[in-house]
Amino acid sequence: MKKILAILIVVTLSVGVSVAFADSFLYEGEGYVAPTNLSQEPVTQRLLRSQQPAGENITAAVDAEAFPDIEVTFSAVDENGVSIGGITQDQVTVTEQSNLEGAPVTETLTCFRESSGSGDAVTVALVFDLSGSMGHGTRLEDAKEAANYFFANFSDADRGALVTFSSGGTEKIVIPSGLASRDTDGNGVSDIKEAIDDLSAGGFTAVYDGTAKGIESIRGDAFPKAVVVFSDGQTNSDRSNSINSVISEAQDAGVPLYTIGLGVDLNNMETLADSTGGKYYFSPTAQDMNAIYDEISRSIRNQYTVCYTSHNPAQDGTTRTVTVLYDNEQGTDTYQVESELAANFNWTPQ
Repeated sequence: MKKILAILIVVTLSVGVSVAFADSFLYEGEGYVAPTNLSQEPVTQRLLRSQQPAGENITAAVDAEAFPDIEVTFSAVDENGVSIGGITQDQVTVTEQSNLEGAPVTETLTCFRESSGSGDAVTVALVFDLSGSMGHGTRLEDAKEAANYFFANFSDADRGALVTFSSGGTEKIVIPSGLASRDTDGNGVSDIKEAIDDLSAGGFTAVYDGTAKGIESIRGDAFPKAVVVFSDGQTNSDRSNSINSVISEAQDAGVPLYTIGLGVDLNNMETLADSTGGKYYFSPTAQDMNAIYDEISRSIRNQYTVCYTSHNPAQDGTTRTVTVLYDNEQGTDTYQVESELAANFNWTPQ
């Protein structure tokens, strides 16, 4: 089963909050807002990936949709954070261990593929924060410039989607997934660039609703794919999604979330990235975005996919830990096997 890697990038552009009165908070550019329950929902621990020990440079993401046939996408970086290409199958070991097993079992690989360089097409959904705080100073224009820079470096075969959000319920797919170079009116300017140039800011911040829409926009695309989320503030008005539903959707779709907190360090953005096999970036200013986009682009392209059939095909409801080992480094991810009873009743444990 051939897949193409897709990446989701989420960028948020709001600022920190200060308590004003009761349960309301003062958000820069947005006024006093009482955050919704979905915006404040704490993360469920079982969704969090095992934290990598300090110094480990492997990121792994498991796709168990076709269990017991498993696919694992992984990437590796060197000590300088540069993505590593040229890894071969004989350099990689993959193990799996259920929570009922005493030791990991080395799996026999049935496929090994590398997506590297401009010869392999990728799909990226850019999720763009348009909340009121984005209108401060040159923040929005700087963000537009960086987004245009990102898509301008796509190859002719690369695909892109543009998703925007502000207040809950406003999230929308502005440009559906398609060739990033698509120029419908033939004026020499891509559809995505025209849409980015027309963006304006206003409203509250619904990071989770916007991110979910980003996953939706590329769910049907082949791998490799990813979502990039860009934001400058704390989420406060989500109506349909929480951090838990977004992480679950991304994990189910095998889509890593690359998140960028612009001007403020956002813990929720880091959790989204760490739990889905992506990476979180803290950017003090919009001008730093170009370097971040370059790194994300390299990371997307230097990806590897390995396949195996689990040594334990039992539908036993266990949680399985998958570990990728390369050059004395390792990366892990987990997946849960549906129980036989749940499968018979078409019910999945929560």
